[in-house]
Amino acid sequence: MRGLGFALFGLLIAGCGYTFTPAGGPVPSDVKTIHIGRVDVGNGDLVFGDALARELRRYIRRRGRFTPSETEAGADAVLAVKVDTDVTRPVAFDEFDEVLSHDSRFVVSATLTDSSGNSIWDREGIELTRSSAAVDEAVVISSSAFQSDERLSADTLDAFDGVQLGENRLSQARDALSSDMARAIYSAMTEGY
Repeated sequence: MRGLGFALFGLLIAGCGYTFTPAGGPVPSDVKTIHIGRVDVGNGDLVFGDALARELRRYIRRRGRFTPSETEAGADAVLAVKVDTDVTRPVAFDEFDEVLSHDSRFVVSATLTDSSGNSIWDREGIELTRSSAAVDEAVVISSSAFQSDERLSADTLDAFDGVQLGENRLSQARDALSSDMARAIYSAMTEGY
């Protein structure tokens, strides 16, 4: 009866799309140091590529499972990231067709190779989107997101003209996306998500 219960539980878990991953995820346990190379942005935003590489090193160091290596030669593995899609577009307008907010969407591919150049892990289509307000009327300063993540005070918003505010909000959204993307890549690499 107990065996039947375990079998039924296994089928139930497999049927809902969840699977158990081994402790440590798909990266072999002998990989201790990882070199994060320059992020390939193609013709895209080099600043975002640099920010993503910096966030990956920071996140890997903070999580503690791996140690970031300054050089490829001193690393057990090399993480290469390629930005496949980098699109920012207006998504909300007022009655005068002025832009109220933008969406920034990034899709990346990541590959982890060993010192011989063999692929250890790879993932395509890691995608994130973040919205940003383009005018002060669209900024909700009482929101928890504004109050916890902002480097601006509500008084500072009044000092910006519309263009400055839109550029500032877009820049902050892209900075947040680089941090979120680093976390998503690390999770996919270590936990199989």
